[in-house]
Amino acid sequence: MQTDGGCSLVNPFTRATVELPNLATVWYHDPSNATSGLNPILYKTVVLSPLDSSPDSLVAVLILDDGHCSTVCICQPPIATVVSSARATWPLQVFDDVTFFNGKLHGLASCDKLFVFDIDSELSDPPKISSIKCIIGYGVGLQDLPQSESRAKVHIKKEYLVECCGRLLRVRRFLQSDHPGQAGRYLKHHRTVAFDVFEAGLSTNSHRWRKVNNLGGQVLFVGRHCSKSFPAVEYNRIQGDCIYFMCDYYPTLDPLRDSGMYNMRTGMITPLLSETVAVPQRHGGKWCPAWIFPADSM
Repeated sequence: MQTDGGCSLVNPFTRATVELPNLATVWYHDPSNATSGLNPILYKTVVLSPLDSSPDSLVAVLILDDGHCSTVCICQPPIATVVSSARATWPLQVFDDVTFFNGKLHGLASCDKLFVFDIDSELSDPPKISSIKCIIGYGVGLQDLPQSESRAKVHIKKEYLVECCGRLLRVRRFLQSDHPGQAGRYLKHHRTVAFDVFEAGLSTNSHRWRKVNNLGGQVLFVGRHCSKSFPAVEYNRIQGDCIYFMCDYYPTLDPLRDSGMYNMRTGMITPLLSETVAVPQRHGGKWCPAWIFPADSM
């Protein structure tokens, strides 16, 4: 994201660059946004295929604003000046995350709903979002906290969508305040205390969320800007059935604050770095860290 609102996707390893539309302008073109007095605060970009090998891949962008409303846009480079955008047609739906799964764009919304975006992709016309359908609206255990947590304490929840071994997973991250009574709305004093994982059951007529207790030896990296799964056996010092996370919800002087690994087998959280390791200083303004993956892992 540039200071003038221009947007581009850049591979940090190959420097391959794809220009995108001015997403802030796209957001403000929505009449309900232009008069709201709100501002976009998060842009998450997902691609249908790796841009290095498929430079004309479909690109989807989730835009969240400081009023907790969301807009989803799609475009197709190199003709990225025409953008189709949409909101959920259901009342009060806010998309927490989006990802491509089995060639279709899916969005995780409030109230445990999973949506699929129907995209018209004619050869002669730019792609556009034609409709949004709710395909999952419930599941067993969604109202429960992880076994280690008590309902007597206040929890805040962050959620992620990630594809793992042909399954679409919903990862729920639970935060608690280090300073009860001073929790505030900006999560300044919060830390991660637990995770749980649900699979989107899409293979039967009764679509619903199903809780899973392991990842089949896979490892998940979750974040607001990018989430991905890997086979743990392919990488040294990476443990299977674990979820790696970072502080992606509040920018602090310590960029690795509340970053660690959650073990689904034991329920234990291990810090990403030991307390004796010097904390790298943040540069370039107030930004939250994000995962970057090698090109051969994309």
